[in-house]
Amino acid sequence: KSLLLPAFMVGVGYGKGVTLRDDDVRWVSADDLERRLKLVGCPSIRVIDARDVKEFEEGTIPDALSLAQSELMFSQQKMQPLVDQLVSATDEELVLFANTAGPNTGMSAGREVFVMAFLHEMGVPMVRMARLKGGLNGWRASGRAVQPPLKAVQHTTDLHVFLEQLGLQHCQEALTGVTLEDCAERLSASRPSFLQYLKERGVIFLPERQALANALGKATRCGALSLA
Repeated sequence: KSLLLPAFMVGVGYGKGVTLRDDDVRWVSADDLERRLKLVGCPSIRVIDARDVKEFEEGTIPDALSLAQSELMFSQQKMQPLVDQLVSATDEELVLFANTAGPNTGMSAGREVFVMAFLHEMGVPMVRMARLKGGLNGWRASGRAVQPPLKAVQHTTDLHVFLEQLGLQHCQEALTGVTLEDCAERLSASRPSFLQYLKERGVIFLPERQALANALGKATRCGALSLA
């Protein structure tokens, strides 16, 4: 069983499409995703929200990134830096979700399918991507946290101030002597290497390392960092 995704639905080219088979798509349960996010030695995972930006802003899985299907259709140029980052981060697994999803709903049921097809055509292997079983509704129904996305931080040159704005002030001791500029440069060079660097410095929990990397990347893109 396969589904041909027309290009106009995912924002790629003119008249081209991507063929995905049900067997190509892996599923990740909420239990498994939560467990793996908490594992200290777990390979890097990025959670991708494929819903509209307004839905994302009302509440999402903690530390999820927004890569809305609608934005890819109508504002692909704006989203291209994030897409390029996801394509180049070859050590990361991407877990995508919308509101609902399950193996019995079929391939066409979720907006995340179209985002997966887009990323696949951009160069992300299918083995790096998975759908969240049950989507956000299933995650919420199981009693797991749904929260607003990271807020924009104020302009600063001080890493400790940056951490306080993120609620990560308890990580300050592990990052003593590290500058915000150094973190931004390391993240720009390689996100997986930056996450490993944070781990070696003593930021033990993967969700905290990812939260810092996500916020730093967002602040850099929107010009909220006052770096030399």
